[in-house]
Amino acid sequence: MKRFLARGSAMTQMRWISPVRWLVAFALTTALSVAVSSPASAVAALGVRPSSGPAGSPVRVHGSGYLYVIQCPSVTVYFTDADGSTTSLGKALVSGLDGTFKLKTHIPGRAAPGVGTLLAYQPVYDPGPGVCGEHFPPASAPFTVTGPVRDRDG
Repeated sequence: MKRFLARGSAMTQMRWISPVRWLVAFALTTALSVAVSSPASAVAALGVRPSSGPAGSPVRVHGSGYLYVIQCPSVTVYFTDADGSTTSLGKALVSGLDGTFKLKTHIPGRAAPGVGTLLAYQPVYDPGPGVCGEHFPPASAPFTVTGPVRDRDG
């Protein structure tokens, strides 16, 4: 089996690298460079439980396929009701381990009945001005508002 020759920082220092180690190192370096330079390459998904209920319902929003970026580590979740009114539901930190997030929140109390949409936007870091700016396309999940807030006493 052939071996590749790698040179260290000193011209006199030479060592052999097995083809398997070289291939693994190349694959990891390539994967990391793609992930860091192209956050839109991730395939994000969003879920909500429950998926229906009256306005004001507590919900658990969970996302996966997001990229943890130190400068922009959070995702912002919005709800757009059946009439097109959009409300921010909050922010959640993306896990650096597996690209997931969880958020406990409530559907807005004034949400119009009908099918609405939860959207999760992750900002993209722009190193030029050093800010979190543009968002890549959001993941979405439907939530059906079944009616106005229920009276808790009756």
